[in-house]
Amino acid sequence: PVAAVVPAGSTGAHRPVLVFLHGKGQDEDTNLNDAMYAALARLGQRAPDVVFPDGGDDSYWHDRHDGRWGAYVLRQVIPQAVARLGADPSRVAIGGISMGGFGALDLARLHPQHFCAVGGHSAAVWLSGGQSAAGAFDDARDFARHNVIAAARSGDPYRSMRVWIDVGSDDPFRAADTTLART
Repeated sequence: PVAAVVPAGSTGAHRPVLVFLHGKGQDEDTNLNDAMYAALARLGQRAPDVVFPDGGDDSYWHDRHDGRWGAYVLRQVIPQAVARLGADPSRVAIGGISMGGFGALDLARLHPQHFCAVGGHSAAVWLSGGQSAAGAFDDARDFARHNVIAAARSGDPYRSMRVWIDVGSDDPFRAADTTLART
């Protein structure tokens, strides 16, 4: 399932679209709340259409043994959102919270040609595989394939897009998110 929001007063075709990935244990409806609607209202005509796919309880939005979660976003969610909403395919942004923040950063680094911007709010990023949450990765090799900090240390994987990373001062992901932002 996928939820979509087209802001009131939108001007129609060729609008930007934001693919927003939810956190662990959440679903496509979790972020459909008053704060999200108020934020879109404040943006007025600049507000994007927003698509909220369901990524299961703990997919971490990457292709793995239990599913092709990244491929689902790239090959199904985005093309259908662009087609159904009449969105501008050159103005697709991806973002998310926690698990979804990690997924957004990972998908954007692996497929930068698909995105004009990426954002991670309290992104579930770890400095090492041993620090990661149980079930976030299939094994050490899976962590290594999706290590966004190591990828950033090898060169800026986000150089073709705008990047937003934010994290709270008491957030458990603060050290890794700060390391990624500095890198």
